[in-house]
Amino acid sequence: MSPKKILLPLGTLPLLGLNINEEFQPAENFQSVGDIGTVFLSIIFGLGAIFTVIFLILGGIKFITSGGDPNKTAAAKNSITYAVIGMVLLILTFVIMYTVQALFINNPNL
Repeated sequence: MSPKKILLPLGTLPLLGLNINEEFQPAENFQSVGDIGTVFLSIIFGLGAIFTVIFLILGGIKFITSGGDPNKTAAAKNSITYAVIGMVLLILTFVIMYTVQALFINNPNL
């Protein structure tokens, strides 16, 4: 049995307690393309952080449930290693992005 996709029309979002104008800024609030990029990158960094934590947890579960099998243990260690590398790269990218933004745009929020 295949899972069914549930599609909700946009008119039902207020009934679910979701207001698009509160969750996402209307387009007229953006002053430049850089503002849109900042929001987009914030979303991407958040999703990246969530995925790295999920992969780290899944790697730990694989390691615990490997049962001493060398192949499964090696695969779990690789999964954990790649999740940590991804997290480090995500943090470095975040730091570099905000440092460059502060240097070139004179953002006082740094």
